[in-house]
Amino acid sequence: MQVEYKNGSKEVMKAEKERKVTKPTVVLVNDGTASAAEIMAAALHESSGIPLIGETTFGKGTVQTAKEYEDGSTVKLTMAKWLTADGEWIHKKGIKPQVKAELPDYAKLPYLDADKTYKSGNTGTEVKVAQQMLKALGYQVKVNSAYDQDFVSVIKQFQKKENLKETGVLTGDTTTKLMTELQQKLSNNDTQMKKAIETLKKEM
Repeated sequence: MQVEYKNGSKEVMKAEKERKVTKPTVVLVNDGTASAAEIMAAALHESSGIPLIGETTFGKGTVQTAKEYEDGSTVKLTMAKWLTADGEWIHKKGIKPQVKAELPDYAKLPYLDADKTYKSGNTGTEVKVAQQMLKALGYQVKVNSAYDQDFVSVIKQFQKKENLKETGVLTGDTTTKLMTELQQKLSNNDTQMKKAIETLKKEM
């Protein structure tokens, strides 16, 4: 990689030892691949020709340092830009993979806090996320951000199927099990991993 400072000077950073990758290799990336992970992905691709598979990365091309103060506060200061081995600044652009492979929409749903309780009468983003999760798992559910009686019934269906207490309330073990089941579904339908294996087989 390279580091470019405010005055325009550049510092080139290279691996101290030449270790060549001799086995077929690919790197998986997505929009959560940021900063140091982007440096690594770019280095492996541009220096070793290893293909990137997945989605365009986040795009964080700045070098920062943290300064702490006596009151306990911290300020992050941007000190420089980092550039790829070829000298490209990927800030706010990201790195485009050579092989595009998108994950299912439900893979990008945020986590739900199992310590929080969602029940009849609640509305909001978290309720909508839970509805989207259950829909992805095959339940007939309206995604309307409202914890209405229809959604109570769906929660009870899920609890019954998973041998949980049928309360119709989303919290604790029910929330944890919901996220676990979604992660298992993603693991079984990981489109990026499947594309990676397919690409590796072509190189072998």
